[in-house]
Amino acid sequence: MRIFTKLPLGVAAAALIATSSPVFAQGKADRARAAVAEARARVDTAAQLAPEGEVSRYQVEAKAALRSAEENLARMSKDQAIATANEASRLADLAIAASQRAQARATDRAAARADVEASRRADAESAAASAQADAAAANARAEAAADSARAAQAEAAAARAAQAAPVTVTTETVKTTAATAPRTVTRTAARKPVAKRKVVRTVKRSTPVRAAAVTERTKTTVTTQR
Repeated sequence: MRIFTKLPLGVAAAALIATSSPVFAQGKADRARAAVAEARARVDTAAQLAPEGEVSRYQVEAKAALRSAEENLARMSKDQAIATANEASRLADLAIAASQRAQARATDRAAARADVEASRRADAESAAASAQADAAAANARAEAAADSARAAQAEAAAARAAQAAPVTVTTETVKTTAATAPRTVTRTAARKPVAKRKVVRTVKRSTPVRAAAVTERTKTTVTTQR
């Protein structure tokens, strides 16, 4: 069994009169105009964002919703004006949020690129320092090689000069000759007397006598060119 509760006829009539009164209508119109004004401000803010990716889509949809809200407000379709204005505000907020996310991603990418560039610069500086050290070592080796080459050239020049200089060979020959000088020896021989006659004979003989040795020195000098 259903029980229906009926409102007094006077109460229902009073509520109907209150909602349809000019004061109530004026309040809703103000709310509609305020909603449209707020939506317009949000859409204008979103319109200043860079139209990238989903931001552009939200911007287009928010502008379309704002136009509908303004048209509804012009026709005094206050409820529809409030609804479409709120939709325009929501879409504008989505555009702003999407732009903020895009900016955050761009900032992260820029920071990552900066880190990569810093790492590359550090590697390049390290490579440059290593190359400079290698170049210095190579220069030192080249100077040492040049010094060695100059020393070798000097030694070769000295050797050629020594080979080109004349060589003098001196030979001394010593010859000793023993000279023999004649020596005269006188002897007297006595013979037996014959008839009382005395004869004395003198004989002279030459006997070689060894004289002092004579030394001859011969000096020979030979000069040759190498």
